[in-house]
Amino acid sequence: MTVRELLQVMFGKKHHAYPVIDRFTREVVGMVAFTDIQSVPMDKHNAVLVRDVMATDIISISGGADAIDALKMLSIHKIGHLLVKNGGKVTGILSRTDLTRSIEVLGYGER
Repeated sequence: MTVRELLQVMFGKKHHAYPVIDRFTREVVGMVAFTDIQSVPMDKHNAVLVRDVMATDIISISGGADAIDALKMLSIHKIGHLLVKNGGKVTGILSRTDLTRSIEVLGYGER
């Protein structure tokens, strides 16, 4: 998949990050976020592949983890998204924005 194709998916689905799945093994081999492709010049969007810009050091968290722990992981690793896994399977992606909203709703700041 090219950067241009990924951008079409991102704008269509309104998500800013996706796991990259190997088409043969079905294993997660990376994560790609909008910030990863921002540095690609527009005239190269048709030539640059997602695998060329994806992050391969995948940081994940359990679906049962606490929101504050997830926010700490994002800060420590200086990333904007966490891959959520349950039983070794990918069940979602959690963004810093998701967490901030959840923390506000749960009232963590008022404790």
